[in-house]
Amino acid sequence: MDNNLRDSQYDIEQMHREIDSLQGAGIIPLETVMSILRRASDICSRLENWLREKGRIGS
Repeated sequence: MDNNLRDSQYDIEQMHREIDSLQGAGIIPLETVMSILRRASDICSRLENWLREKGRIGS
């Protein structure tokens, strides 16, 4: 597995643990939600770029 893919997998797992820890926390601060969404967007961008480099998706 290439490093970019491995890093993305690690980031997704880390984010999943963070989201799990918020369950039952009541109201989640907007800053936390925005941080999770930004990280998810970064992961998606990295994976999209990786797929483009591998020729799996077009421009």
